[in-house]
Amino acid sequence: PNSALQEPLLELLSFSALEYDFISTLLSKRQEYVALAAASDSVTEEPTWAEVEQQNAMAQFSNAKVQSQAPRQGKARALDLRESVPVQRPQGGGGIDTFRIAGAATADIVLPEGTEQTSTEQYDSIYVPASTEPHSMERTPLSCFPLWTHGAFPPEVKSLNPMQSQVYNDVFNNSGNVIVAAPTGAGKTMVALLAILREIRESIGIEEEGEGEGEREGEAMARDAFGNMLIVYITPMKALATEITGKFQKSLGYLSGSVMEVTGDTQLSGMELQKVNVMVCTPEKWDVLGRRAVGEDSPLNRQTLLILDEVHLLGTGRGAVIETLVMRTLQHTEITQKPIRIMALSATVPNVNDVAEFLRIPETSRHVFGPEWRPIPLAQRFIGVKDPKATNRKREREMARERDPMAEESAADRKRKERQQRMGEDEVMDSIVLDIVREEVMKGRQCLVFLHSRAGTTNMCQYLMGQDIPGIDNIDPHLKQQRSRIAAKCRNPDLGPLLQEGFGFHNAGLARSDRLNVEKLFRDGALRVLSCTATLAWGVNLPAHTVIIRGTDVYSSEKGGMIDLNILDVQQIFGRAGRPQFQAEGYGVLITKQAKLPQYMRQLLNQAPLESVMISHLTDILNAEIYTY
Repeated sequence: PNSALQEPLLELLSFSALEYDFISTLLSKRQEYVALAAASDSVTEEPTWAEVEQQNAMAQFSNAKVQSQAPRQGKARALDLRESVPVQRPQGGGGIDTFRIAGAATADIVLPEGTEQTSTEQYDSIYVPASTEPHSMERTPLSCFPLWTHGAFPPEVKSLNPMQSQVYNDVFNNSGNVIVAAPTGAGKTMVALLAILREIRESIGIEEEGEGEGEREGEAMARDAFGNMLIVYITPMKALATEITGKFQKSLGYLSGSVMEVTGDTQLSGMELQKVNVMVCTPEKWDVLGRRAVGEDSPLNRQTLLILDEVHLLGTGRGAVIETLVMRTLQHTEITQKPIRIMALSATVPNVNDVAEFLRIPETSRHVFGPEWRPIPLAQRFIGVKDPKATNRKREREMARERDPMAEESAADRKRKERQQRMGEDEVMDSIVLDIVREEVMKGRQCLVFLHSRAGTTNMCQYLMGQDIPGIDNIDPHLKQQRSRIAAKCRNPDLGPLLQEGFGFHNAGLARSDRLNVEKLFRDGALRVLSCTATLAWGVNLPAHTVIIRGTDVYSSEKGGMIDLNILDVQQIFGRAGRPQFQAEGYGVLITKQAKLPQYMRQLLNQAPLESVMISHLTDILNAEIYTY
């Protein structure tokens, strides 16, 4: 039987040495797979988790290669081989469930209680409700801080939020390494500010609030201490570096220190490097600047604090640089016996203890917060669009099997099926966006639709404007007048007509005046739907109840082709869901191809464990260190 299967499999996968080895391995274990499948049918008791993982691993081994290189014309015998290895999952589970998408390795994703799964001919949909688990609402008032620190907080802030209050004592009253893993929007930047204030407090030697010093004397001492230290804030993206730099310049300006952004777009002279107090930079930039860990000219000699933002990027290709920075910092501490505090800020990850051990963080300083700690609870919906060609072939086979000569198909059904067969992935995604926008607008909610090209933002608005969306113009008359006045003076010829109908788009190609006008109209509620690029999520604080990410294919000029949307962009966009003053929760929708759905779900549901990637970059790292010394 194996020899009979070998030829069609070779034809299916296209012959090469790699496929030949894979087919040989697959066929050599065929009996084992079949035996496992037969055994699973005959055993009545529930399988253990270990058995589930073993069977899933075998299924994924056979599924991954066959599906990833599926031919243009399917072969029934190969499909039978795949389908003979079912994936088991435990029943029950106290309200949590796992799910499976055909042909995708997804059985290890655990879904929260209340998750709803639906499947149509065009897509699979998984709706994850907002977390409603109770948590501590205790808040730490600013009166707990020394008087000289009050200038660092915005005037409207009278206390820390609940998450910040939980870590206040460990961050501000202690000097050990610490990690804070919390959802996007929970207030981790304020936690970093507390760590900076702690370094100043420790330097001036005042451990008790108001200890022998008034506010002015305390500020003078803090100003002197701050001017002699270096704090490095590592952030993975230039846009985020700009945002963080602006916040710290505003918060720490009263101490007359120097807060500088140092990325690939900026240059820093040797004199500036000696004077800067807070350096916000990318991992690669600090890797170059701090490469000489010892010596009189090493910037690490002035450094007292290293803040690693978005440290969950350790598991990505850039993680090796972050690992290098950590090891260099630890090496400097061991050689000079001068401690440099490490603070890690991260999204929630399943193996946070592994990360903490690598960063030398004690168990008492590991703070992990679930999605319930997000200021605005977030409901999430993940939609995986199926391959239209595969869907059409499956539909044709089903129609051939089920065709009843006595049954007459209605003209409407025939037209619907013909239209669905013609629809490609782009059309399916557009129709999904339309359905969601229509539903949300009818409820009186605003929507942000994120696309990944300037032309895409315009095309999406024009597509939606041509559809029937009830309630799109249900706004106050004075807002309509304001919208009409702005539409009449738009510099972009495509924007004016769209604004008149209640739609708008926002991208870097618009004139600054047009961008600001669109932002104002949306913020005031004069626009219900705004299509935009990811730059809006990074550069402008413009929240909406519903955010939709339409597709995850992004063109990269460096790669010369399409790449997957960065998970940081997804998290930042979802962070715009929910308006604190108006709604009790937000709604984030991710639309992608079915094959890419699992990877995004693992990341956004915090089920993607971090693994070191340094071994794959070890040669480059060693060469850089050798060259430096």
